[in-house]
Amino acid sequence: MADYLAFLDDSGPKDYRAPYDPQAIACPQEFERAFWEQNYFVIAALVVKRDDVAAIHREMVRLKDETFGDRDVEIKSDWLRNPHQRAKHYLRPYHLDEERLNRFGQHVTELFSTFGPRIQIVACVFDKRYYRDRQNNDPCCNTCQVVLERLEFHMQRLAGTCILVVDQMEDSLSPERGKNGEIVDVLLNRRRMRHTFVERYRHLTDIQFRKSKEENLLQLADLAAYNVYRQFVDYGREWEKPIQETLPLYPYFQRMLGNFITKNDRIRGIGLCKLPDTAKINWGLRKK
Repeated sequence: MADYLAFLDDSGPKDYRAPYDPQAIACPQEFERAFWEQNYFVIAALVVKRDDVAAIHREMVRLKDETFGDRDVEIKSDWLRNPHQRAKHYLRPYHLDEERLNRFGQHVTELFSTFGPRIQIVACVFDKRYYRDRQNNDPCCNTCQVVLERLEFHMQRLAGTCILVVDQMEDSLSPERGKNGEIVDVLLNRRRMRHTFVERYRHLTDIQFRKSKEENLLQLADLAAYNVYRQFVDYGREWEKPIQETLPLYPYFQRMLGNFITKNDRIRGIGLCKLPDTAKINWGLRKK
């Protein structure tokens, strides 16, 4: 039986939405926010010891019961933030006001600090503007490869094994369809990809696809992925400015800094990776 489970979810468009434009690299200030919302794609994994899963699940259930009176309500980052989705999925059905729903969002995000190192994060950000060769650089597959490699290295350090629990990206649970199948291909190295550092994932022993609405830790992974995505939508250009003294932080991203996997206290390139990482600046992002 595996020692750990890694719950994977994503945020941002999985495909290329805008044509390749070198000006987005040379003069990023000329591009509007809508461009950056389409530019970034993120996969985040929450690594949890098998013995800790039940405790985190219970806290999610408690928070849902207190706010909604419904432990089965599905929590999605987009639904919590988009005004139309907030009203449709939470405010009207559960007769909530904005303030109460905002408090729930704060409390559920606080689970990262409440459980501290019992919830570890590995995330990768794909910056689409850098890729002229789009046929051979799929945002989802490339990002997934980096996350799986970092998970494999982490399990090697822990001398442990891990089962991947992935939010199903298609209507069918079949792992042979659409993005589900592509993720399996990455895990089994059936997909030809560049810069493969792991020939065989010996410590990632299985992969399961589950519906997010049925798995609380996948819902928490969705929130983690969104917070990383939002950090780069808001401040992704600053990430690559060596003359910048400090990196501005999206508040909910900042709350998760203590959860990212590190090596020698360094987060960048270990628990948080970027494709490509042209500047390679650590930004003082270290384990709190």
